[in-house]
Amino acid sequence: MIRFLLPVICLFLLHSCADNLPPYENTATDAIRLNQVGYYPATSKRAIITKATTASEFKVVDFQKNKTVFTAKLSESLIWDLAGETVQVADFSSLKQQGIFVLYVDGIGYSHPFEIKPAVLNKALKAAIKGQYYQRASMGLEKEYASLWERSKGHPDDSVLFHLSTGRSGVVVSPKGWYDAGDYGKYVVNGALSLGQMLTLYEQYPTII
Repeated sequence: MIRFLLPVICLFLLHSCADNLPPYENTATDAIRLNQVGYYPATSKRAIITKATTASEFKVVDFQKNKTVFTAKLSESLIWDLAGETVQVADFSSLKQQGIFVLYVDGIGYSHPFEIKPAVLNKALKAAIKGQYYQRASMGLEKEYASLWERSKGHPDDSVLFHLSTGRSGVVVSPKGWYDAGDYGKYVVNGALSLGQMLTLYEQYPTII
């Protein structure tokens, strides 16, 4: 009986040691860079390690259970020319399990939490689309759609003076478009980008939009 139980006890102890991780305690490091919004189960999933480490592997840990669900080798050190950094890649694309996780590298610590689930980017998509509405110029925002951010029409821009740098005088009619960031400026490039994003969205998902 003892000979039978001994291997079982050893396996249990090994498993316990493998999950004997330090507590998270909001100690996420920026040296592990990943998509903090999350990943779809079937898509590629990678993190970039920007701090030198002697560790050869990384772990993906269930954030709520503090249990390792995935372990793999870190890549060899690579030079990221655009950032001027030496980095390693943690590829956990084969992890399909859904939940909230953190990535752990010994000697570096934990990443910020992230989710793996279907439709994980829906909230960000809705926020981006709402942003297109809230930033609209020359039109009011209705309470039905804007709620607390309801406002009346501002800046009709139907009689705009030419800037001195144009070498022109008089006025031009230039209504609508989008306010830029937190001010009332409007720019052709930024307006074209917003319009391009909406047209691309319609082109790619005509049955949804």
